[in-house]
Amino acid sequence: MYEAGGLRDAELRLAWGDIIESAWERGYIDVDMVQRYVESRLTARVDHQSVLRSEQSIPIRFHLYLRRGGQNRPGLRLNVRLAESTIGIEPLWIEGDPYTVTPGWSPVNRWLSHGRSFSDYQTLRPAGPLPLGDQTFMLEYVFELSERDRNPSNATHDSKTDTVAIWKRRFEHKVKIVPEAISIDNDDLAALVRKSIRDVRATFKVHSKTGRGNPVCHIDFENLPIGIAGDLVWRMNGVEWNVGAVLAVPGAGLQTIEVRVGGIQHSLWRREADIIIRPNHEHTKRFVDIGDYLGQEIVIRNVPISVEID
Repeated sequence: MYEAGGLRDAELRLAWGDIIESAWERGYIDVDMVQRYVESRLTARVDHQSVLRSEQSIPIRFHLYLRRGGQNRPGLRLNVRLAESTIGIEPLWIEGDPYTVTPGWSPVNRWLSHGRSFSDYQTLRPAGPLPLGDQTFMLEYVFELSERDRNPSNATHDSKTDTVAIWKRRFEHKVKIVPEAISIDNDDLAALVRKSIRDVRATFKVHSKTGRGNPVCHIDFENLPIGIAGDLVWRMNGVEWNVGAVLAVPGAGLQTIEVRVGGIQHSLWRREADIIIRPNHEHTKRFVDIGDYLGQEIVIRNVPISVEID
């Protein structure tokens, strides 16, 4: 019997797959058997953050791998959609569609083929704040197997298909929900953050062949009194360039933060720049170790820029 996960040897899977597909073409086996055959070749998983903010959007990645089986003669098509998603008892919406809890069809909609993998990226959003603490993140997907017209004269790549079987697969993962980070706008704290900055090093690493390169910035903090979550901006001759995100947790001792980005023309750069740390709440969504963070800009003026050519 062709059980899910039972035939790990590729040659056996190919041989049995040919037998089952041939039998399906000739009408010798039923829908349950061909569904079990397809399921035996599928490996699916969902990737996401394990720690989430209570009101953040939740990026997820659905990954589907189809192991080698028969020669795929039946012309079976697999369609997968996210049918339901919750954290605890709270429903989640697909971002961009606030009117329905039930998401639509995903792009995982393919004719079966050997050794293929497909990924679908979506972003989910809760209707309101999620309950704090340990919760269960549930995602239920619907798998629909459909068949091309068996008459060769009618079957084309885009021809209409008829549903053969529908089944569901549920994923349940443990996640931890933590409070939203809080922006603190306080002049005394801002002064202490400035005092904690021990060194700032700005470098432009140029690719000799293209003239483009990577601005890289290192900032040393010592005894940082509050978290930092913001954009690192270089300002030269009144023009600002967003170099990347700067994220730091408060604490005693010395910590060095590196920020870099690529693809900027060397001719646009000057010998010095004002380095700006500009608060950006969105960065706290993916860096959940930060609680409170400074809500004021920090400007470090006239930082020399060294150039390295490789």
